[in-house]
Amino acid sequence: GPDFQQHETGLIAADEVPVLTTSSAELARQQLSALNGCSWLPVNWANEKGGLHTVADSATLSRPLYAIWLQNSDKYSLICDLLKTDVLDEQ
Repeated sequence: GPDFQQHETGLIAADEVPVLTTSSAELARQQLSALNGCSWLPVNWANEKGGLHTVADSATLSRPLYAIWLQNSDKYSLICDLLKTDVLDEQ
C-alpha cells in the first residue's frame, strides 16, 4: 500500500519498479519464491521462518507502529497487557 512505498523511497533504484508492493510482511514473504524477489522483512524472520536469509550490506528499514482502540473497549485489560509488551527485538 501507499504507506510502505514512502518507506522504500530511496532504497531502490528509480528504474527498478517493484512487481508487488504491500504493507503486509506476511504476504510479501509468501510471494518471494513465486516472484523470485526480495523484500524488507522483520530481521528475526530469517531465523524463525524457512527459506529466508539476511543480506549483510543492505539498508535497514524502520516503520512506526500504531495502536488505536475505543476508550470503553471491553478488551481494556488485554490492551493494557499488550501495551506493556516490548515489540522491539533488542539485538
